[in-house]
Amino acid sequence: MENDQPSLFGLSVDQESAATLKSAAQWGKVLAVLGWILGGLVLLFGIVAYIKITHTYRGSGFAVRSAETGALRALIVCILFSSILVTGAIFTWNFSNRTNTALDTTDQYSLNSGLSSMKSGMIFWAIIFIVFILLMLLAFLGIASSNS
Repeated sequence: MENDQPSLFGLSVDQESAATLKSAAQWGKVLAVLGWILGGLVLLFGIVAYIKITHTYRGSGFAVRSAETGALRALIVCILFSSILVTGAIFTWNFSNRTNTALDTTDQYSLNSGLSSMKSGMIFWAIIFIVFILLMLLAFLGIASSNS
């Protein structure tokens, strides 16, 4: 049986496509750097808030331990968000570098690698978005089912 799918082996990148990819790669670098900065700031915020809360409520008693437990949970959430931001930024950085290399050297392998990094980054963000949507739905269900 004959395969009716068109072949992409003759596909080439023209000047307009190359310029668009180059611009996307440059913006990708900006986005990656901003992701790293934001990830670092979120982590720094979590650490500073944890230290501030634990030093403010230093002592004994149930309220103090509750505050310290809450501060630790907030720090863990900040570490998680920071990790998510940095991971997304790494995918974007890899896309940018590999795509720029491909366009500068007309290397097909680098272009494929760059586009693969972009695909992996999109899959990563899709999974993160799905998880957060599910968490929000669970939170709404919890709020709706509570008796006040």
